[in-house]
Amino acid sequence: MVSENSRLIITTLNGAGYEAYLVGGCVRDIVIGVPISDWDITTSATPEQVKEVFCENKVIETGIKHGTVTLVVKGEAFEITTFRTDSVYLDHRHPNEVKYSQSLDEDLKRRDFTMNALAYHPEEGMIDLFGGVKDIEQKVIRCVGNPNQRFEEDSLRILRAIRFSSKLGFRIEENTKQAMSDNKHLLSFLSKERITKELLETINGEHAFDVLVDNRKVLKEVISCIDELVIDKKLLNSLKKDSILRLSSFVLPLSKEMLLELLRSLRLSRKEEERIKTIHSYQHVMFTNDVKQIKHLMSKVSPEIFDDLVELFASDKENTRKLYAMIIETKQCYKLSMLEISGTDLHAMNIAPNAIGNTLYLLLNKVIDEEIGNSKHELLEYVRFIN
Repeated sequence: MVSENSRLIITTLNGAGYEAYLVGGCVRDIVIGVPISDWDITTSATPEQVKEVFCENKVIETGIKHGTVTLVVKGEAFEITTFRTDSVYLDHRHPNEVKYSQSLDEDLKRRDFTMNALAYHPEEGMIDLFGGVKDIEQKVIRCVGNPNQRFEEDSLRILRAIRFSSKLGFRIEENTKQAMSDNKHLLSFLSKERITKELLETINGEHAFDVLVDNRKVLKEVISCIDELVIDKKLLNSLKKDSILRLSSFVLPLSKEMLLELLRSLRLSRKEEERIKTIHSYQHVMFTNDVKQIKHLMSKVSPEIFDDLVELFASDKENTRKLYAMIIETKQCYKLSMLEISGTDLHAMNIAPNAIGNTLYLLLNKVIDEEIGNSKHELLEYVRFIN
């Protein structure tokens, strides 16, 4: 249940006179019974004291201004954070100052949801002050204490509740859900980066469809065009967990202008934006069992985009992918670099420089359509014929 290294860290801190507990998401995941990727530890020791206790280990000051350091033990990283207490939140996201506490109770009561306000000690067992275990068993997301206060402190918690609901399939408790709606205007204080990160993780959740539909009014604060999106449950559930591909499936009904507006409201990489825009532009592609049609599409898009288009639009994905693999394996010509003629050859034929590109594309289309063969002799003869 508890990793050997995390147990060692807790025991070492205890031996040095400090309290230490596993806390937050890793404890939640222990209760749920899912694999744990990140181990978080809370302690009465300050960051400087943690560094002193583990002076022979690598300690990274990842979030030292918030009381957090990352300790590396046998190649495994652990975030260790000093007990903290409530402070004033001036921007509905970050506390004005970090106040250390010597009380685990104080640290737990400032956390977002009951399921994340759990602590565990290998000898003391589970510390559950707010009914988090019961809420996990009943699959409920509930704020710790007053939900309005929790969301006023940190509006990101609104999107975190939606993400957890999508990932875990938990329902959001009614008072918490009402507070999300009442405080949704506070989402304007969040950065595009944080909004985008939460949305993409939500889209990848097992229960994304129901959660996105149920929380449309709240999400409209960060996705103004959400009412224009079409979220197809059957299609969504058939797609792999690729948030950009899934997002692309939602935006197909948008006009080009609305799509660009949506992309401006998010913070995606240029590559991700181009991927979405390309998928959007090819949404009317028709897949058939015609090898020529497939090669024409292959000539226009990258292998990654081709796979996206198959995933979204092909009625017979398996057969389309077999034909694609056959084209690759048999080295059939489908792109300019595979032509047995080059721009240099056309230049030697005194083809005008500004016409070389169009001529090459003409030749490629003729080869794909099997109107001429892909041999240098045939290609040169055809160029002579048309000129």
